[in-house]
Amino acid sequence: MHRFIAFILLTLASATTPAAWVLMDDNYGNADEYYDPAIRSKGTLSTIRTFMVLPIRAQVPVYDPNSEPKVTLKLYNSELSEYDVECKKRTVRLTSRSFYLDRDAKILMVKHGYKDTFIQESNSRFAQQFRVTTVAPEFPKSIRMLTLACKL
Repeated sequence: MHRFIAFILLTLASATTPAAWVLMDDNYGNADEYYDPAIRSKGTLSTIRTFMVLPIRAQVPVYDPNSEPKVTLKLYNSELSEYDVECKKRTVRLTSRSFYLDRDAKILMVKHGYKDTFIQESNSRFAQQFRVTTVAPEFPKSIRMLTLACKL
């Protein structure tokens, strides 16, 4: 009887669960990167969310204007990113990246957005990834996002 009730509860739970993340690519062999199939579109602009869990922890810059040095590197395990894809102009912009201490993306460590003062005033390679870029054949990830967002 308990198994039957558990089966019904699991069936109901799975019916209300949103679609699972879909594999986008292997991020040049570093880690599997997934995208949320619920792509939001508004006119020619679409927003795609991606998620990646790293096999080993990586570092992210954390800005604190009240400390010295103002930027320190902290270890993280997973990250969630949002990209705006402009279909007509064929451009992609990373709008935000959230970095998590854990692999399940439950413990947020820091979030960076393209409007952050730290990002706008920096010329670092990290900050440069938030700039608008034109989709080009040498960047397969941007081609994949354009294809998904614009249904090409």
